Amino acid sequence: MMSHTASHWFAALLLLGIWSSNVGAAEKSAAELLPPTTVAYVEMSQPKLLLDVVLDHPLRQRVESLDEYRKGLEGREFQQFKAMVEALETQIGMKWRPALAAITEGGIYVGVDAKTQGVAVLIKSRDAATLEKTRDALLDLIRREARNRGGDDPVKSGEYRGLSAYRIGAGRFVTLGPWLVLTNKDTLGQQIADYYLDGGRETFAGDEQYQAARATISGQPTAWAFVNLVALRGVGVGKELFQEKNDNPGAEVLLGGIVSTLEKAPYATASIYVEQDRLALRLAMPHDASWTPQRREYFFGADGRGAAPQPLEPPQTLLSIGTYRDLGRMWLLKDDLFTENVAAQLTQAEGNLTTLFSGRDFGREVLGAARPELQLVLTRQTFDNRELPLPDIKLPAGALVFRLREPETMQRQLKVLFQSLIGFLNVAGAQQGQPPLEQNTEKSAAGQLISASYLPDSSEGRINYNFSPSVAFTGDRFIVSSATPLAMELMELAAKQSDDAPAANNAAAENTRASLNLQVLGDVLKDNRGHLVAQNVLEKGHDKQQAEKEIDALLALLSVGKTMSLRLVTENNQVQLDAELTLDLTK
Repeated sequence: MMSHTASHWFAALLLLGIWSSNVGAAEKSAAELLPPTTVAYVEMSQPKLLLDVVLDHPLRQRVESLDEYRKGLEGREFQQFKAMVEALETQIGMKWRPALAAITEGGIYVGVDAKTQGVAVLIKSRDAATLEKTRDALLDLIRREARNRGGDDPVKSGEYRGLSAYRIGAGRFVTLGPWLVLTNKDTLGQQIADYYLDGGRETFAGDEQYQAARATISGQPTAWAFVNLVALRGVGVGKELFQEKNDNPGAEVLLGGIVSTLEKAPYATASIYVEQDRLALRLAMPHDASWTPQRREYFFGADGRGAAPQPLEPPQTLLSIGTYRDLGRMWLLKDDLFTENVAAQLTQAEGNLTTLFSGRDFGREVLGAARPELQLVLTRQTFDNRELPLPDIKLPAGALVFRLREPETMQRQLKVLFQSLIGFLNVAGAQQGQPPLEQNTEKSAAGQLISASYLPDSSEGRINYNFSPSVAFTGDRFIVSSATPLAMELMELAAKQSDDAPAANNAAAENTRASLNLQVLGDVLKDNRGHLVAQNVLEKGHDKQQAEKEIDALLALLSVGKTMSLRLVTENNQVQLDAELTLDLTK
């Protein structure tokens, strides 16, 4: 059995190898060395760029100043690792960073083979001398460590077609000219060696789906990955996802249409882009509207081009999520979408909700009255110009924005429902000693606002004071908000906004759009700094000064964040999920 230390050294050998000259085959790509039965492939063609971004990033000093980071550096395991690295640097006469850059200059590639169930890592080097020095030094350290522990030599060696191959535990590695190949299966390693030595055989590079996927690459990703979905589905991977009926309504709303595409798409790709002030991820796969069954047309729309509404973005917006989901249609098709037990629970809930809406059918007349374009908005509350005491914990205000198909028909019903709900909250709150809510109605050029606010009393710090429930109507918009100022801001913005019906000839349909403002999030946390410090004292046993120092360090680190965003888009016969984090490095 391989020792714990030998396992660490084998991981280090993933980045090293033995140089063997074979100029005629040196220009083969990684895809040309992998078998045609490869079902997953990952490439990082310029690992040095990623290493430079991580190690030279302006945030590095801030991270290193954190107490938890310093404690980790002072730990025994890290100190042992540091000593080994220093010994290795002494032996090869080079610092680890330039040595690593030289060894991986041609890229790092990973392939997963379905036939052998093996995994291969291929690393293309630049500098033979550095590689040889590092190899010899590492093997010497591994063997010396084994002798010190009284163990046998963990490095086993052999030959295949004149090539020197090595084995440490379950891992095998061999060098093919500039390539270091590591694998967990002998057969896969032998195949790769044969492709390298012989050429002229069918390889993964000729796979049609792989070639089609490469044609979709946008820009220059730091890392790119390909997965053959046909092959994975063929061996039963993900079959639980593709059940005709779902038992999770929340997952259905979030992912239903994507699952239908996964069930039909031939492949999927992932692209990662890393820059100093930006980290982005794109997941993509082919998409055809005909792949979406009728029961799931609520997700992308009948033509596959359902689009999120133009966002309403008031000042101090923390989070905005806009999406296309025809919830009324989804509810009506619940027997086709969900398992018998879940459908029965929804039917029972429908009866109660129909009563709440004065006999109106909940699925057809209530949910069906709203168009599929929905938006959720969270904003920071400043609590300006208020008669009420400030709450101890200051929560963001939240709102949902709907568009009504027949606003004149539904507005009165929704007003009555809101007023009834406030009456119920007053009765329930009185039993618990809560202050009552007072209703108010305002009309303006923008629309109509119906609000409720707590009557001032002598109480201090109640969390209730975050809330002033409100509804607003403007045009076909119906706004439900936890706070009156937010409802008013959204009503005024909606009144000024032009019609947001998506153009039918647009190349892209943005199904879902989400944005988190990290600057505003930092302000929300600063508003609650006292509470965070007190929580730190209770949970970690720090004194107040220690807790303040830790909280302030985390807030300073968070202040560098700018935005996080997510987009689900159908474009050019693809469905793409784009996620992005941006930083403000001027702070």
